Amino acid sequence: MKKYCNTFLAFLFLFSLYTTAQQSPVLKVDDKEVGLSKLDINIKVTGNRVVTTFDMLFYNPTSQILEGELNFPLGDGHEVSRFALDVNGKLREAVVVDKELGRIAFEEVVRRGVDPALLEKGTGNNYKARIYPIPANGHKRVVLAYEQELTYENEAHYYQLPLRFKNTIDDFHLRIEFLDQSKKPVLVDGQLSGLKFTDWQHNYVTDLRLEKFKADTNLKIKIPTDIQNDQLMVSGDHFYYYQTFSNLKKKRASMKEVTLLWDASLSMKDREIEKELAFLDLFFKENQDIKVNLEIFSNKIMTNLSGVKIRNGKWNNIKEILKNQTYDGGTDYGTIVKTPKTDAYLLFTDGLKTLSNSDFYPDAPVFVINSLKKSNTPLLKEWARASSGNYINLVTYDTAAAYDMIKYQSLEYLGYASNNKQIEILPRATQFIDNNFSLYGKNVNAGESIDLLYGYNGKVTLRKTIKISKDLNNQNQIKKYWAQQKIAELALNKKENKKAITDLAVQYQLVTDYTSLIVLEDIRDYLRYKIEPPAELKQEYDLAIAQMKRDSIAMANNKDKSKKELIEISQNDNEDQTPPPSQPNSNIVKRLQGQVPGLHVESSSGHPGANSNVSLRGVATITQNTEPLFIVNGVAVSESGFRNINPDNISNVQVISDASSSAIYGNRGANGVVMITTDQEVEINSEDYNGVPAMQAPRSLETEPELDEIVVVSRQDENTGRTNRQNRFRAEQERRKQVLKQLVVSNRKVQVPYLTALRATNSVEEAYQLYLTNREDYKEQPAYFIDVANFFREERNNTLFADRILSNVAEIDFDNYELLKVYGYELEKQAKLYEAIFIFNRVLELRPEDSQSYRDLAIAYETAGLCNKAYALYHDIITGEIYENGNRRVFPSMESISRTELKRLASKYQDDLKDVTVNKELLKEETYDLRILVDWNHNDTDIDLHIVDPNLEECFYSHPNTKMGGQLSKDMTQGFGPEQFTLANAKKGDYYIKVKYYGDRYQKVENPTFMKITLIRNYGRPNETKELKLIRLTHKDDIEVVAKITW
Repeated sequence: MKKYCNTFLAFLFLFSLYTTAQQSPVLKVDDKEVGLSKLDINIKVTGNRVVTTFDMLFYNPTSQILEGELNFPLGDGHEVSRFALDVNGKLREAVVVDKELGRIAFEEVVRRGVDPALLEKGTGNNYKARIYPIPANGHKRVVLAYEQELTYENEAHYYQLPLRFKNTIDDFHLRIEFLDQSKKPVLVDGQLSGLKFTDWQHNYVTDLRLEKFKADTNLKIKIPTDIQNDQLMVSGDHFYYYQTFSNLKKKRASMKEVTLLWDASLSMKDREIEKELAFLDLFFKENQDIKVNLEIFSNKIMTNLSGVKIRNGKWNNIKEILKNQTYDGGTDYGTIVKTPKTDAYLLFTDGLKTLSNSDFYPDAPVFVINSLKKSNTPLLKEWARASSGNYINLVTYDTAAAYDMIKYQSLEYLGYASNNKQIEILPRATQFIDNNFSLYGKNVNAGESIDLLYGYNGKVTLRKTIKISKDLNNQNQIKKYWAQQKIAELALNKKENKKAITDLAVQYQLVTDYTSLIVLEDIRDYLRYKIEPPAELKQEYDLAIAQMKRDSIAMANNKDKSKKELIEISQNDNEDQTPPPSQPNSNIVKRLQGQVPGLHVESSSGHPGANSNVSLRGVATITQNTEPLFIVNGVAVSESGFRNINPDNISNVQVISDASSSAIYGNRGANGVVMITTDQEVEINSEDYNGVPAMQAPRSLETEPELDEIVVVSRQDENTGRTNRQNRFRAEQERRKQVLKQLVVSNRKVQVPYLTALRATNSVEEAYQLYLTNREDYKEQPAYFIDVANFFREERNNTLFADRILSNVAEIDFDNYELLKVYGYELEKQAKLYEAIFIFNRVLELRPEDSQSYRDLAIAYETAGLCNKAYALYHDIITGEIYENGNRRVFPSMESISRTELKRLASKYQDDLKDVTVNKELLKEETYDLRILVDWNHNDTDIDLHIVDPNLEECFYSHPNTKMGGQLSKDMTQGFGPEQFTLANAKKGDYYIKVKYYGDRYQKVENPTFMKITLIRNYGRPNETKELKLIRLTHKDDIEVVAKITW
């Protein structure tokens, strides 16, 4: 159980756990590797398929609890199949869950101070999981397994085991089983003392245990197999067929012109450049006299050379350009210029789209060459397949074998022939076969025959007949293989096939783009979110479900009786007593007392029915005020507002009584927090809003009469009265002067060492080279790229470098929605609207459970003139259609703010909404002299908006209505905002925008909170103007003036 407190977080370490297809799991605290005390590796090889399991026991030698992230990209064909970790001393298996539901459950549980784990698949087959806690001076056990298909080359399969650990492992155990293997495996790369393969009942096995072992050498094992080997496995009505091929190569026609496309985005910086250059050496050795077009690209085209003639295979000039290339910026395939007369494209890339959704489907064949483990392999294969080219994976194949894939035309799988009309065989589309091929079938019958068709250029030249045998294997795993292939096919249009992918993945327990692996600590959380638990909790879960059904029936039968009893209790309590004045509804307090752990209620007097004091057990205070902070549907309310809630509408109550309440909500949460979620939206009166009466306003000049409005009561009092009024007026003027001195917009110019160094440079080119030099030191700090991009844009007036550097934010982590929101805000600020739309679409894909995701995209659509799309998103927010998943958080102010924006859209762009039936109510315009909004990028962040008007009246969460008519939306203590201030009739003068930043749960130095401020004059009118500001917040509990707007 995690305890949140500022003192603890100040000493909290962050570690990262990395692994790739060729790298070992590595635990790091900052840059220092934390070792394993025990490592157990179990490998099972069946034909061309392998399951590798790492059972890792990490040791934390420090006196501090560690928190970290499991972050590991897997190679082509690798999929995570198991995730488990130590929970209270026992290994708890993760279960597959819908990705959105997994995030919602994870975040809600974390808010209660409990520590679940969630493993998600991200871009480029990259997997991430937050793991906590690693006990001080203690151990944490993590189990991770992944499956893969082996490559076939030179009459053998090859398996690589990553063993790259710096520390000495106290207890090392390795077991490898080669099932149904007729030929002895051979260790061809790496050394491991005592590693021997023993023949045992048609299997080969090695079982090795070492103490004080330093595992610092990768192993490569050759698994010999027969030429023209095939394997058929049947399970029920499913089958899996695998076949190897040899001597079926057909040489391609020679090329006269080729276009070389070189991805120079930041993600390509760690490419295997030597392998790629060696590949091109072979290419130009075979194609000695050829014309070359060279395009180097990232966010834009960086180099474009046409018609370079290569003679006698000498391509040194191009090679030097590639060897000295700078890697910077995001990836936009839409920038590629297609060459009309080229014979082929050689595309060197990882397939990670980070700036646009552009694809690459030219007329000539595309040969995609990839040397990185983290890549979008399905996309690259599809580009190659669609153009009759080939996908060449330099991670898997050596240079000579890789070049053969471009030198020779691959055999094609063209389909199948069968009398069974119900059969479904995957893959469906034409597939290029290099050396081996796998096929997956469903709805087959024992004894039937299927003809597999192969050939070249769409013409069948080879048939292979397979006969479905009886189910001899009895392997449910075969059904899982089919499901994996089916999902791979559906993923080519994953957005359209989201539901089908999710259903299959949950059924077969597969991690996909739409499903995750989750570990929960408490059985009640599995019940609450309807998540099927692991086997060890299944019996308890089923018993609880059965009890819940019985309770539901009993509750339905007794509902009317319960209501009657409550009324009778209320009447009896007050029969002989005179109730205290203004007694609020106490039913909710009665209902929750004894039902919510930690909630304490005691009567404030001896009178039955009198108000009760509500407090939380375990909360100490140095003041006499013990009232906790009440949050209803994300909005802070007073205790009276809390008491007025109908208890029958409550769906969930959470109590935070430890120090995390202050860490999350600042001083307002010092006495603990009671968080309530209701089934229906709750109307909160202004007098109940955060415990401060609406009429309790700060003093302003308008509270004093002007001198010429003074009425003389009598000549005797005239002099004395005038003097008193003049003194009060001077005092008020002095007070105003003192207040205005404090209303100074903060200097937002970022002062950090790397910017100081850049400002000292003498030219743009020198500054850019310094940025490239320093970039390695700040690569883990996304704010670095934002700061440097702003430097080039604002201080050096260079948009070329600024845009390129800023686009790295998407390239660094395309799965980090908080970073992408910042990037989207920056693009919106620069009026790069279609780029912003792409980014906000990605945010919505990553976070469909957040209403702000829909609103951010709607704003971008509207600004770009795509009114129909904007209308649809706003409409879904205000009608509640986005909350069709009942687990999504509902913020009342989001509906009202979006309604205002939809009204403006409907009235201003009626002619552009011809395809939409607009509600007439929405055509009633809302216009304001001033409209001010703040949004932010970090989840669960508490930021308060304050507006000081020319009368020096301050509008904020506990005083949301001003005498001038200003109105502030409800306080947002969770989520991403927005908070809004509107003023219909503004007085001339200056309006100051202040913010109070309470911080958030996971604020890190390298990833600060960014806030977007939108300042709008004449909102909803023809002369409307809008200004965007983006500022960085780094100091919790500070209140500062961040902007000023003049009317």
